[in-house]
Order: sequence, then structure tokens, then C-alpha cells
Amino acid sequence: MDKEDIKNRKNTRFESLNLVSYDLIDNKGKLIGHSVGRTLNISKGGILLEAEAELSAYPLISLTLSLEEDLVTVKGEIVYSKQASELGKFENGIKFLKASEQDYRALVEFIGKVEEHTLNTIESLRTKRRELNNVVLALSKEHKIIVDYVIGYKKIMEQQNAELPSKLDMLFSFMERDVINHFDFEEKVLFSAAIIGKYVEEIQIIIPKLREEHIFFLAEVKYLLKQVKLFGIFNEADMEKFKNRVNLFFENLKRHSRDEIEKVFSFIDANKKNKDTAKKLLEKYHSNK
Repeated sequence: MDKEDIKNRKNTRFESLNLVSYDLIDNKGKLIGHSVGRTLNISKGGILLEAEAELSAYPLISLTLSLEEDLVTVKGEIVYSKQASELGKFENGIKFLKASEQDYRALVEFIGKVEEHTLNTIESLRTKRRELNNVVLALSKEHKIIVDYVIGYKKIMEQQNAELPSKLDMLFSFMERDVINHFDFEEKVLFSAAIIGKYVEEIQIIIPKLREEHIFFLAEVKYLLKQVKLFGIFNEADMEKFKNRVNLFFENLKRHSRDEIEKVFSFIDANKKNKDTAKKLLEKYHSNK
């Protein structure tokens, strides 16, 4: 049974980063293009798709979304396209039109989990009643991005099909941009707030170390992106080396994130002057965006 009434629904959209493979279709149902992108937000009625092309000129689109353990296919209509803040990227608003009952059920279940997670996060921050709540939320969102990429990479590698190189190229291209933004946020808000005030040796040692790791991680993302473009000449041993390097990269990135949360953020949260500074820096950071 098909869900053809999706287009009649009005729904709340939740921020969610998910990889998307899409086919562009003309009015006669003929395939006229294929590419990959990612969701910026999602609801039961549609998504905001970030892609490298403006898609509003195309009448129909068939989306395959990677939602946790499910690959969901939904047909949709491209409602609008606009230039994203980053040069060469476009945000495309897509309204869902049709999906199989199984795919629609998986979509609804996934959105329910996203909604529950979002509400629980907000509620947990409210109950803390801390002055730094807005920084907590920003930090939580930033570190969720890392988890999303780890999950996205594992899903892509499990599929092992002809689209593997293009999907990995897309994943690491997006990741390069997000890593730059993520590190920029940390250095301008968290690190700057941590070193304000009295001298604390542990903080003065770890901040330069974390900044050095930022340089390393960014260089590693660029290296991995170059390696993906060489997949056509990779042999089995090359592929195994690539997988091991990616796994090590993600393990180091997760360890880096734990250090930031457990050492830097906990220090800021325990000291009023640093908390006040973090709030001011966060406001300034957002006002400059």
C-alpha cells in the first residue's frame, strides 16, 4: 500500500544529518540525473536537502535516505532551491509525495526517535537550570555531528556497491566542511573561555594540544578525501589500509571529543568567570555568522 497523502501533511521539521542518494525524474518518469547529498532537517512531510546542484528546475525526485538501520525510498517534489551560505552548495526544499507503507513506517519511526531525542535533550538542559545551558546545547549539537559521520561511514561501507566511491566522496567532502566549522566553534568559544582568568596548568597544557590535534584532523580528512578519489586503482590491500586509517581517525576524533567535554568543558562549567565568558563568546560567535 502506498502513502499518497504525504503531501497533505504539515509537520514539524527536526534537524538531522542523513546521507541521501537521489534520482531526478522528468514528467514522463524517465531518469535524467543522479547524485548524492544530505538532509539538513527532516519531517514526515519532507526534507531540506543540501546538494551541489540547484534542483528546482526538475519536476520530480526519488530519494533513498539512510535512516539508522533502514534505507528508505520516497518520491517527492522539489518545492524550492536557494544558494546555501557555503559557495557551491544549494539547499533544496523537498515535499514527500509517495512511499511504500514499509518505507513510510520506517520514516515515521525514525522521526519519532529524532523528536524524542530532541525533546529529551532540551528538557535535560532546562532541568539543569545552569547559566551555561545555551553553550551546553551548542556543544551537544557540535559533537552529535561527529557521531553522525561515524554512523554514516559504517552504513556506506556495509553496502559495498558501485556507488561506494561517490558516497564516500560526498561524506568526506561534507565532513571536511563540518570539521572546519566545528573546530572554529571550539577555538573561538570553548578554548578562549577556558584560558580566561587564573592560571590552571592542566588547562594551559591541554588547550595547545587540542589545537594541534585540530590541525592534524583537518589534514587527515583532506588526505582521506584524496584517497577516495583513487578507489578505481585500489587493490584489496589498499582498501584494507584505507579502512584501518579511517577507523583510527574516528577513534582518535572520539577520544579528542571526550577530552574536550571531560576536561575543558567541565572546567568552564565549574568556574563562574569562565562560564560568563563562554556565554558572551557564544553570543558573539552566533552574531557573526
